[in-house]
Amino acid sequence: MEMGKDIIAIDPQGVPCAFQLKSPQGKRITLNQWRKEIEPQVRALQSKIVHTSLSSSTHHRSYLVTNRYLDEEVVRAIDDLNRFWEGLGHPEVRLETIVRGQLLKMALDHIPWPEELTDTKILLELFLGDGRRPLPKDKVSHLLETTMGLHSNATPSKEQLVRTAASSALLCALATQPWSQEENYAAEIEAWVIYIAALLAACERWGLTQDDRIRNSLEIAKEAIFRLLGKLCEELRTRSHLVEGNALADPPVRRVRVTQLVGLMSVYGLWQRTHGRQNKDHFDFVRNFCLTKGPQMVVWGEGAVPQFLAYYWFLKEIDGSSNSDFMLMRLLKLIATQNSKQGPSLADPYQNAEDALLEVLGFSLEEESKDLTEPSGVSYMAKGLLHLVAKRNWKQHLRGIWPDLTRLAFLEFEPAECWQYYLWRSKYGTNVSEYPPLTKHWEDLRKEAFDCQDNNLPTILKQDPVLMLLFIMTYPHRTTPEAVKWLDKMFRKF
Repeated sequence: MEMGKDIIAIDPQGVPCAFQLKSPQGKRITLNQWRKEIEPQVRALQSKIVHTSLSSSTHHRSYLVTNRYLDEEVVRAIDDLNRFWEGLGHPEVRLETIVRGQLLKMALDHIPWPEELTDTKILLELFLGDGRRPLPKDKVSHLLETTMGLHSNATPSKEQLVRTAASSALLCALATQPWSQEENYAAEIEAWVIYIAALLAACERWGLTQDDRIRNSLEIAKEAIFRLLGKLCEELRTRSHLVEGNALADPPVRRVRVTQLVGLMSVYGLWQRTHGRQNKDHFDFVRNFCLTKGPQMVVWGEGAVPQFLAYYWFLKEIDGSSNSDFMLMRLLKLIATQNSKQGPSLADPYQNAEDALLEVLGFSLEEESKDLTEPSGVSYMAKGLLHLVAKRNWKQHLRGIWPDLTRLAFLEFEPAECWQYYLWRSKYGTNVSEYPPLTKHWEDLRKEAFDCQDNNLPTILKQDPVLMLLFIMTYPHRTTPEAVKWLDKMFRKF
């Protein structure tokens, strides 16, 4: 029972404090509002606190807290009330107030605002952005990476890094406010993955992985992602369709949306299964949703492959048939045939879905600035998919795909240092290009597929395969063959 007390606390001197929180209509609390709505609750606020942790004989301090101002008549009424109790010989029964101006000052004095914030322009662009559109991941990553000091040569102290971790989380929430207001859960999830990537990059670069406060920041961000996945699941359960905006204009992008949703729900299902946090209603819905919508997924570009991989590993958990392997082989064959032929190939993983669709539909705004020297007949994803198919021992199927694969160059970018794997763009590293031979012994291919060398993967990220999967879904250009083999090894344990 509230009894007029929204919050009960104990101050540093051991004195109990009770708070009544009010946010009434209008900019100010009027005398009429005071008498009808607030004063009766204030009298309950001043009555003794009934709680097993407090002595009933101990009197408490009473606070009225409001994000509004008080009319002069209300200030006088509160003063009269305090004088009334003082006249009865009870000066301790006193109502104190914390009003709008005081709240703002407290917030500005104690908010962990990042001193390292260097790009206010990007912050304002994000804060004033359209939350219905996809998250501009490049801008969010730049904002958080610069705030964490990842583009600076200065080495922060442990205390500075702990403070920056907290302030960057606040900055992430503030920058993505438009997407939060629109309940764009997919975009919010991506933002928190980007925050985690910046945090882990700082930890691995400066060797500060053992501090409990850093781990707390990481766990809070992971819990936020899990909560958002649950909210997205609840929204999908209540929707009768997946159309957004104009129903006539939506079909070209609806399947792209379905692909993203199936990928995220697959992650949610894997998270519940691998971490023992299974919500039966949610898991049953996720299972049915993925089985129903999975066939509607579309390969809009190589950036969609991590979403297919999430679905693949979840499908392995819920479907004992070979459907998951057939889906994987169709995906590999599509990439092999589409990228090895003359003409437009699938968009590379550095290109997002929106730009890829605009280019396919002929509305690309960057056609003139496109690098015409960029090689054709390449793939960033084919090698990792090839290893998965080989591990499943589908020799005859690979035999038919192999001629197209030999016309591809397998590309991969290796950052100069391990911590740079977390960056959205790394200036230093090596572009590795490999052409598969015209013929290859099956046993050699199988041995290569099972040889999981994960030395180039970040140490902290390898502690949580679900987080690694979310990372490559947000950063598809970091989906290296090593990452794919390592994830397959981890998920097949469960």
